[in-house]
Amino acid sequence: MSGASPTPEPNQLKRSIEGVASVDGVLSVVVLDKDGLVIESLFKGENASADLISGLACVMLEANAKTGESLGSGTLQYLMSDFDKGRLFIMGMKSGAAFLIVHTEKRVNVGLAKYAMEKAKSSLESLL
Repeated sequence: MSGASPTPEPNQLKRSIEGVASVDGVLSVVVLDKDGLVIESLFKGENASADLISGLACVMLEANAKTGESLGSGTLQYLMSDFDKGRLFIMGMKSGAAFLIVHTEKRVNVGLAKYAMEKAKSSLESLL
């Protein structure tokens, strides 16, 4: 099968998201495909599962994608939800074909988390 892109090794994907997971205050990192299937994940301690995060993120993504379409604003690039005790970041990759989801404690350095996500995004897009 010439022209087919090689399937990335799981450890390559894991390494790509380890930088995000290493940011102080990050609880979990999940990479989803456009259908909400978990491609890779990393968790610190005991918190929500990859399946729970992916399900909730899919609901949020669908609502925001429709909002962007309705307003003529295009494809979702980045979303941050701020809660009493934490934050959820969602970054679109490969023109909406995949998503990087990061769940954090409230105290996380938002700029550092977003920087780490951008860096992971570049690496992940080359692998996916």
